[in-house]
Amino acid sequence: MKKMNLLIIILFCLVTNVCAEKKEDAMTNNIDKVCCETFGYGARMIKCCQSYEMISRDRCKVEEGLVGGGKQVVDVSFCKKK
Repeated sequence: MKKMNLLIIILFCLVTNVCAEKKEDAMTNNIDKVCCETFGYGARMIKCCQSYEMISRDRCKVEEGLVGGGKQVVDVSFCKKK
């Protein structure tokens, strides 16, 4: 019986530590995320076809060599409209 109690306590500690780490990671990821607008250019180079997504700031940039559109950080309210 004592071994069973010890096993339960060990499992409880492992599970609560794992959950705490995941919660901290989730909180950290939310802080680093921004609302990113991705867009293209239509006729007469007018910005069109916008889409909005919550992603990390370093992913919200145009890759080198791509043309015909862009990405930029915008107010979070654009991502909340979805």
